[in-house]
Order: sequence, then C-alpha cells, then structure tokens
Amino acid sequence: MFTTHGLESWQLDPISFESKLDYGNYSLWSARTEIALQSRGLWGLVDGTEVAPEADAEGAELGRWKMRDASARLQLMANIPDKWLWVFRRAPTVREAWLALLEHFQPRSMFKRSLALRKFSSLRVSEDGDVRAHVLRMANLWQDVLDTGAYTPESPDGDAYFVSTLLNSLPPSWSVFVTAWEKAPDESKASGSAIVTHLLDHDAWNRGRAEAHKRRSAGQRKPRSSKIVED
Repeated sequence: MFTTHGLESWQLDPISFESKLDYGNYSLWSARTEIALQSRGLWGLVDGTEVAPEADAEGAELGRWKMRDASARLQLMANIPDKWLWVFRRAPTVREAWLALLEHFQPRSMFKRSLALRKFSSLRVSEDGDVRAHVLRMANLWQDVLDTGAYTPESPDGDAYFVSTLLNSLPPSWSVFVTAWEKAPDESKASGSAIVTHLLDHDAWNRGRAEAHKRRSAGQRKPRSSKIVED
C-alpha cells in the first residue's frame, strides 16, 4: 500500500454513498459524511480542531496538511451532484466548503426553525399506520430540528421535548405503553435513543404477536377431513 506525504492510499480514496446530497436529505447526508471523514482521520479539518500550519512551517508539514484537506474536499465532491458543486467550488478549505453547504442546504433562520419544529410536532400515526416507519420518520425530523439550531444535543430540555412529542404522536392503542413509560422511575429512560429503541422493540413484539394470532386463527378455521366408514 503506497503512501504520499505520510497518508495511506485508503485515506485518500473517498467513500461514495448511494444517495447524493440534495434538498430534503442534508441531515442524513451530513451524518454519513461526518462518519466517513472521521474514519479517514480528516474530521478535525472540518470542525476546526485541526488548523493549517503556520506560514513558516516546514514545507513537508504544510504539504501534508494541504493534501489531507484536498482529500477531505474530495470526499464531499464524491457525494454531491455536479449541479451543486458551485456552492463551494471557491472555498479554499474543506471547513469553508462544509460551512457553505450548511448555509445553502440548512440555513439557520427563524423560519427554518419554526418550520422544522412544526413538522416534527404535528406528525401523527393512525391506528392502522406503520409505527416503526413513523418512529424512524420522527427521528429524522428531530435531526432536522437539531440542524436548524432550534435545539442542540446539549440542550437540557431537548431530550425531554423529543420524548414527550414522540409519545403524544402515537395512536390511542399505545396508551398503556405511554403511561408505563411516563411513570417509570428510571430517569435514564428520558433519553431520545432509549425511547426509540423501546418503541421499535415493542412494535416488533406487537407484530410477532399479531402474526402468531393470525396463524392460530387460520389453523382453527381449517376444515377437518371426514372419513366415511362403510359397513
């Protein structure tokens, strides 16, 4: 495996996603891209923890930094349609390119914040709806809320708002689950990840029970064969 300026070849090759960046999927795209850059050891160039060497630094050090920054920008380009490259084509570093994409696809305006909160808080699932799909949709909408800055992962009441809104979005048949969760003494259950996991597990259990009941009912309705006994 060859190296260039101390970088392994796998650090230079971008990871390509099936879904490219566009309006409506920035939250998912940015999460995937962040993980891809972390796996390459390049995320520090984006979040600002790794800055360019001083002007008087040795040439090799500056050259390595420029190559790593170019590799990180290539990761962005590999997962963005050509029609959106103009958004950051003049950005001199990957950090500025990332911020330009954020501003274009997820601007933190008051309108965006209120729209994201309204979409999240108004979503409901009917009695005959797909609870699993609904929970995953709510999780995606919550990520949109976080991206607009209406709440942040560090907000003290963020998880509580997410949990209460998610529970209120369930149909009446889930009232026993909701009541049990709200009365649970374990404070750790207030986390968003915990409620999503428990809801998905409970939905899978409900589906399994319904399937078992359907099979039993089908077996009971099956006519028994009769034998004719001749003397």
